[in-house]
Amino acid sequence: MELAAIISSLLGAGGIGAILIKLVERGLDKMSNRGNKRRDEVDRAWRRVDREASRRRKVEEHASHLTRLLIAAPCVDPTTIPKFPPYTSTDTRSTDTKES
Repeated sequence: MELAAIISSLLGAGGIGAILIKLVERGLDKMSNRGNKRRDEVDRAWRRVDREASRRRKVEEHASHLTRLLIAAPCVDPTTIPKFPPYTSTDTRSTDTKES
């Protein structure tokens, strides 16, 4: 009984117990394939964000092109063309990028 008490006190005092717990957790994650599932989930989220950003850039480029066409058109007064809405950090629209 004294040997077990000595070993547990040495593990606790040296911080090795916390390291052993982390190693066991990582081993269990590897065996259950949880790490790969989490990585796949993160990769899917990044792909979804990239698709949304790409779509937004295309819309902005198209709006810019149409604005240039309106400015160049002789039948449109350039002062009547509305300005592009400014980007704000306090946008009240939903930032949910979940696919429907």
